[in-house]
Amino acid sequence: MLAVKKALVTVSRCLQDSPLVDRVKMTGNRPLEAIPLETLPDLLVDLPLQRSSVLPPMPASSVNYASGGRTLSIEAERTSTLDSRTHQEEIAFRLLCYHDRVGGVIGKGGTIVRALQNETGASISVGGSVADCDERLITITAMENPESRSSPAQKAVILVFNRCIGVGIEKGPDSGLSKGSPISARLVVPSNQVGCLLGKGGTIISEMRKATGTGIRIIYDEHIPKCASEK
Repeated sequence: MLAVKKALVTVSRCLQDSPLVDRVKMTGNRPLEAIPLETLPDLLVDLPLQRSSVLPPMPASSVNYASGGRTLSIEAERTSTLDSRTHQEEIAFRLLCYHDRVGGVIGKGGTIVRALQNETGASISVGGSVADCDERLITITAMENPESRSSPAQKAVILVFNRCIGVGIEKGPDSGLSKGSPISARLVVPSNQVGCLLGKGGTIISEMRKATGTGIRIIYDEHIPKCASEK
């Protein structure tokens, strides 16, 4: 299961770094830019995201302004704090979970899903049942600073995935999952983001397979469950 989690981290990071990612850039409470996409959708929780910093690293010694006596380090800290509060983007992932396991994500009276939301800071919404479909769509969203080394949405995806798999193992063979059986995770990705996962000539997806030791496949329209295809 660890390899699948690593693959989830890798795929989700690739999606987040894509310029077409399903998100809304925010400054304060006003949207600056919205990229309209069809609803979307995957990580080792402890694996830090490697993103470039907005501000260059400051020297250890602070340099005073000639006029006000304020130090560069203080100004940089103030700017960094202000930026982290004002520059936010809505990140969304959509994960599929079998209907008979989704109770392990929701919990009695919603206790588990509320605990997961409190722990991660992300919003977790479980879609309703759809006729002739044995899966449910779980949507995970979070407002995030793109320069942050942590991602509440990614962490929530991992914890939700853990719950889905854990419940399946507890149910045993009747759920189609038992100890030693293959583990899989399924994300819903907009068609206009598939290219960032494939890469030219399939180079990116091949690299992700090698790095994670997993089989990563992209399935298309005819294999997409109804809960994910219905808007």
